[in-house]
This record gives sequence, C-alpha cells and structure tokens, in this order.
Amino acid sequence: MLTSSPTLFDGIYLPVSARFVIDGSNLMLAHGRDNPELRYVLALLTHLEEVSESFRCFFDANSPYVLSDSPSDQLEVFENLVSIHRWHDCIEIVEGGTEADSKILAFAKHHRSEVISNDKYRTHAKDHKWIWKRRHGFVGTYDRLVIATLGIEISVMPTAAAYLASPSG
Repeated sequence: MLTSSPTLFDGIYLPVSARFVIDGSNLMLAHGRDNPELRYVLALLTHLEEVSESFRCFFDANSPYVLSDSPSDQLEVFENLVSIHRWHDCIEIVEGGTEADSKILAFAKHHRSEVISNDKYRTHAKDHKWIWKRRHGFVGTYDRLVIATLGIEISVMPTAAAYLASPSG
C-alpha cells in the first residue's frame, strides 16, 4: 500500500510511514554477489502490495553494477523499477559512499517499521537495540521466498522480467 502524503526524511520525500523496510541489496544477494536475484525483491514487493502493506526498499549504490555482471536482464528490470515503475517512489538507491544500513535503520526507527534482511546489523546494534525484535530474516530458493517469523511464504517467478510483464507487475 502506497501512502499519499509524503514527509521529508534525510533530504528526500518519503511515504509518511512504512510497515516494512526492506534491505533490497541484502535480499537480492541472498546467494552471494555472483548470483544476484532481483526476483526475490520483486516477489516480496508484489506480495506486500497484494496484502496492502506499506513498504520502503533500500539498495546500495553499487546495485546496478552488481546486476550488470549478471547473465540476465536484471539490470534493465532494476532500472525500470527505480525510475518508472509504480513502486519507484518507495525505492531508494543510497548515494555512493553512503552506507545503506544507516539509512535503513534510521528510517525503520523513525517509522517503527519491521526490517526484512538477513543482515544482523551488529556494527549498529549498540545504537539500535530495537533491531533484534524487529528484524526478520529470509530464505530464498529457486521458486520460494520464506520469511518464517512473519508467516510469509511466496512463490517466486522464474525471471525478474516476469514481474513487469505480469498483470500485478
């Protein structure tokens, strides 16, 4: 669910609130840098939209570079997603030299959001003790994304492009 009244946060306008903050780079790199899976991110965003949940998704600045090395059309899908897709206002690529973790945690703390990531944010735990209760890890397989602590099990389409071609994409 996208909200209509933006608020200024860290110099940019964002939805007033977001129940979920997604570490897009972490989710995309569930199987390592050599095997990025943008379709996990797209499956989760599609699911959250279908169940009317608000979200904000953050990607590291190097995400386009990581996807440019992948052997599929993921970079083209990513560029569409962050520029013209209906979710583009809910997705942020952090500036180069800026740590996405800090932005993810600041936004989640400000909005009391749940964080979806396998990152345990150990270097930030001292200042963000709340993260231990509001972080939800995931498991991605070829055709499934599971976030057990939230009771979510999502079918994953075979390609990232399939999400843009589908009626809900």
